[in-house]
Amino acid sequence: MKHTILHPFRVLCLLLLAGLTAACNSGKHKCVLEGEIDGLGEADLYIYNESGSISGVDTVHVKDGKFTYECQITEPAIAHLLYPNFSETLLIMAPGDKLSFTVKAARLATAKVKGSEENELLSKFRRSILEKSDAESRKLAAQFVRKNLQTLAAQAVFGRYFVQAERRDVSLTLSLLDLLKAAQPHNKNLKSLDLYLRQQLQASTGQPLPDFKACSLRGDTISRASLLGKPAVIAFLSSWSVNSANQLLHIQRMASEMKGRAQFVIVSLDEDREQFKDRFFNDTAACQMVCPGGAFQSPIAQRLGVRYVPGNILVNAKGRIVGRDLELPALESELKKL
Repeated sequence: MKHTILHPFRVLCLLLLAGLTAACNSGKHKCVLEGEIDGLGEADLYIYNESGSISGVDTVHVKDGKFTYECQITEPAIAHLLYPNFSETLLIMAPGDKLSFTVKAARLATAKVKGSEENELLSKFRRSILEKSDAESRKLAAQFVRKNLQTLAAQAVFGRYFVQAERRDVSLTLSLLDLLKAAQPHNKNLKSLDLYLRQQLQASTGQPLPDFKACSLRGDTISRASLLGKPAVIAFLSSWSVNSANQLLHIQRMASEMKGRAQFVIVSLDEDREQFKDRFFNDTAACQMVCPGGAFQSPIAQRLGVRYVPGNILVNAKGRIVGRDLELPALESELKKL
C-alpha cells in the first residue's frame, strides 16, 4: 500500500519542492554553508527547516561540485539538505555559523559537516552507523540521544530514527521524548512535537484503541464502545488520494464476505463532506462511513493518530489495536485470524 506521510511540516516542504525558492538575505544573523560534493557536476539541492526558521524551501545550486549557501536565521535550527535522489543530510544551522560540507556523491551518507560542535557530533554519528542494520542503527541512535540530550543534534537524530520510523517502539520513543523535553524545557519545537506525536503513539499497535466519538453519514454514533465485541477495521481514505478507491473496494468486499462477523468503519480525510459523499457513499454497503471535515486536523484523525492516507487500524474484539497501516492482503489475513 502506498501512503501519504502525515507529518504536516514535512508534507508542506516536499509539496513545495517543485518550484518554490526563497532567497535568504545577508545580515548579522547570517549562516553560511560552503559545500563540495565530489563526483557531482551541476545539480540543484534543496534545504528546508520544519520549524520555519528558514522560509519555505531554498534551492542550493551546485556547479562543478561546489556550492555556497547563505541565509538569515535568528536561532539555531535543524535543517534538511535534500539531494536529487531524495536522500538527505541533517544539519544544525545557527546565527554566525560558517560551516563546511564535504562528501562523495557515491557516499552521501558519509557527509562531513564542520564548523560547529553539534554538526561534528552529527557527522560522527553518521559514520558510526555505516553498514549497520536498521535495528543496530536505532540502538545507536537511542544511545546518541541519551548522551547528548541538551543538543539539537539529539533532537535531529530522534526525529530521523524515532519520529519518522514507520514502525515505532512506543515505550522507547516516549521515554526518549520525555528525556529531551526535560533537558530542553524551553524548546518550543519539542513541545509542538509532543502534542501530535504522543497521540500517534497512544494509537499504535499493542495499545488500547483511544476513546473517540463520531457521527456516521447514516446518522449513527460510532465510538470505541460501539466497536467492542467484534473485530473491527477502521480505514482512512480521501477523494484526493489515488489509492483510496482501491482500499475502499477491498474493504467493502471484506465487509460483505464477513456478513456481520466484523465491523468496518471508513473515515474520510476530505475537507468537503459533500464531495466525499457524492464520490464514495453507498448507503447499502456493509460499512459505516464518517466524514467529519478538517482532514488531518479533525478530532477523530488526531485522536486515532492518523499518519497515512490510505491507512487503517485493525482492532480485536477487546478493543486493542493489533495492526496498523497494513497492506491490504495482510489486513485481510490478520482479520480472518481474529
